[in-house]
Amino acid sequence: MLAEIGGTRQLVTQSENAVIGIDAANGQLLWPLPFRTSYDQNSITPVVLDDVVIFSGLDSGTTAVRIVHKGGAWTTTPVWKNDQISMYMSSPVVIGSTLYGLSHRNSGQFFAADTASGRTLWTTPGREGENASIIAAGPLLLLSTTNAELIVARAGAEKFSEIKRYSTAEAAVWAHPAVFGSTILVKDVDKLICWTL
Repeated sequence: MLAEIGGTRQLVTQSENAVIGIDAANGQLLWPLPFRTSYDQNSITPVVLDDVVIFSGLDSGTTAVRIVHKGGAWTTTPVWKNDQISMYMSSPVVIGSTLYGLSHRNSGQFFAADTASGRTLWTTPGREGENASIIAAGPLLLLSTTNAELIVARAGAEKFSEIKRYSTAEAAVWAHPAVFGSTILVKDVDKLICWTL
């Protein structure tokens, strides 16, 4: 994620064993925050809200830290941690003050959490798939699962509000769909499929 934190434009990402901030102008490592998971891999794209970075990893919960630049040094300060929601491959999105994602728990469980406190607002029962590509589309969530389903849901902190569920392919879908206008491109294991709304 490209973000401006502490007056410096930086790339915030997860490496094999850390969450890091890199100066976008010169590539200098600004701040590393050690973060390891059981397979030495971190595939979640962090979320940046002002000076707060939200990240997660397999069986590691979801964590928010504040990045501060003071006296020529960068520091990371814990804001909250929620052990109920751990993400593995699926990156979350934010709409308003709510974080939406897919926890790897219960064979894939959609969730919503408050970005200020980290409190879990709701979770679905589970069995949604190993991974989901999540897109914020105005007041809607588009959730494309490995089970080749595209779920359209209303974003909301009160409950998971599914509008419609579509079957988009005959094989597993791991790639992130491309949405433009009223067209959605879905890539399954061996073909590219074009859907229009």
